[in-house]
Amino acid sequence: MTDNPDSDLSGGQNQFLDQYTRHLMVQWCHSALVNSEGTGIPVWNNPEHGVYRNHAVTKKWISAKDGKVLSAGWKTGATFLKR
Repeated sequence: MTDNPDSDLSGGQNQFLDQYTRHLMVQWCHSALVNSEGTGIPVWNNPEHGVYRNHAVTKKWISAKDGKVLSAGWKTGATFLKR
């Protein structure tokens, strides 16, 4: 496996990974918005979301350091909701 696990996926798998991560961005943005402490997304340590979290970090939608939603992540979540 390479440093970029996305490169080991088929075209269809990559499409699913990207679209499902966008779906999760909506949830993560909601969690970040209602979290009064301003900390990272609560699912940051959820092992089921590891591949999606890594994809979001690669896309610069969430911070690798602390799991905070970045500006591009907010835009991605909002755009996904408009569809």
